[in-house]
Amino acid sequence: MGKSIQNIVVEKEKKMEQLYQQLALESEHPGLKNIFTMLAKMEGEHAVAFGDMSEHAQSKTVEVDKEPLEEEDIKKILVGIKNSNEIFDIPTSQKNLFKAVRDFEKENELFYSEMAKKEPDKATKELLLEFAKEEKGHYYLMNDLYEMISAPDRTIENAEFNQIER
Repeated sequence: MGKSIQNIVVEKEKKMEQLYQQLALESEHPGLKNIFTMLAKMEGEHAVAFGDMSEHAQSKTVEVDKEPLEEEDIKKILVGIKNSNEIFDIPTSQKNLFKAVRDFEKENELFYSEMAKKEPDKATKELLLEFAKEEKGHYYLMNDLYEMISAPDRTIENAEFNQIER
């Protein structure tokens, strides 16, 4: 993996980590705050994993925390939100941030998939594909959350939260 590509990947992941941290700070709902904190942690781990690749270039071994965002944990949080009958009064600026983060996740998924196709090193290719898969799950989660806050009367049962593990 070229140094410039590695820097781009680390930069993308750090940007996403910061965006999720911002969402967590701005969120008044404890469940959403928890989801955003988990996502920020995962994005930070991605940045560290790619940063480690340069240090371990000869061995090509990188430790990555493969603990996925647990679908059941997310569903519990989302069902809890629904059961609370809480009406979200989220400012437009925060809704726009939800949408921007969702769109960045889609861009990152496509970027990692394309980079994996071009990557000759097997270990790097596998890591890129793993990140693409995780970004896809993040995209679906953010899409569902965006739809939920944009149409608060929509129920959790109607949302497609089972898309997280696609």
